[in-house]
Amino acid sequence: MGQLGIDWRLLLSQAVNFFLLLFILRLFVYKPLVNVLKERRQKIEEGLAKAEEAEERLHEVDEIGRQKIKAAEGEAAEIKGAEARIKLRKAEADQALDAQAAKLIRSALVRVVEISPEAIDEAMITRALKEVKQGL
Repeated sequence: MGQLGIDWRLLLSQAVNFFLLLFILRLFVYKPLVNVLKERRQKIEEGLAKAEEAEERLHEVDEIGRQKIKAAEGEAAEIKGAEARIKLRKAEADQALDAQAAKLIRSALVRVVEISPEAIDEAMITRALKEVKQGL
């Protein structure tokens, strides 16, 4: 080997230095680096698990929101229907009140004027009813 320019002592010392450097790097750099990478991987996995859990919760909240909106729409429809029924009943009550008022006005006119009910003009009753409504 001497003819090739290789010195065994130098080669052996470089091999020892190489393996010593390899051992030191493995002990002080590689293992801590691997541990840091493991911790980072674990944190990433935890983050992904939490993200999935948050997404599931978000879907649950969305579903609850949809259900509440649906219930509110149903209640709104019921309220509108109730309002329509109230308006109808009010209109019926107004008609009944108008009819009753017309009878009372006719009766009052008969007593005041002292003429027969047949002679009282319907236009006069209608006009008196309008005046009573405006006065209220």
